[in-house]
Amino acid sequence: MAPGANVTVDLHEEGDHLTLVAAGGTPRHETAPMSVLAVDDNDALLGWIERILADEGHGVRLAPTLEGARQMVSEATPDVLLFDHILPDGEGVGFAVDLIKEFERARAVAMSGATLDEEEFLLCQRYEITFLKKPFVAEELLGALEALCLSGGSSRFATA
Repeated sequence: MAPGANVTVDLHEEGDHLTLVAAGGTPRHETAPMSVLAVDDNDALLGWIERILADEGHGVRLAPTLEGARQMVSEATPDVLLFDHILPDGEGVGFAVDLIKEFERARAVAMSGATLDEEEFLLCQRYEITFLKKPFVAEELLGALEALCLSGGSSRFATA
């Protein structure tokens, strides 16, 4: 939504979120700030993700490898793990599953330009890991995080 846009505001009774609708646009839910750990070996993509999420008020930490991500998780567990499914030092789905098993409230979003193999697909379904097909736009990324927030902690498997 552009600064200065005309909007309709709907604050929900639960107090969890509010809905902003730009004139002639689609509803946009403002979510509570989340801590996000983004893991990808593409520095440009990480920088873009950081800008988008920070602009929305989320705390963002970045790691180019699973090793770096493991170190960051040992320091502080993120609310959301946003990860590339193919990384230089391993595959991200297994890492996300391990994180979810260890920290029940952890949520995850896989990003990939490649198709998941059957085993990865089934793991994503079983552990409710959302899937974003690369390339994606900011609205798809924010929509995936919004869905995690609105679903009460579990993610949904959906191709954006």
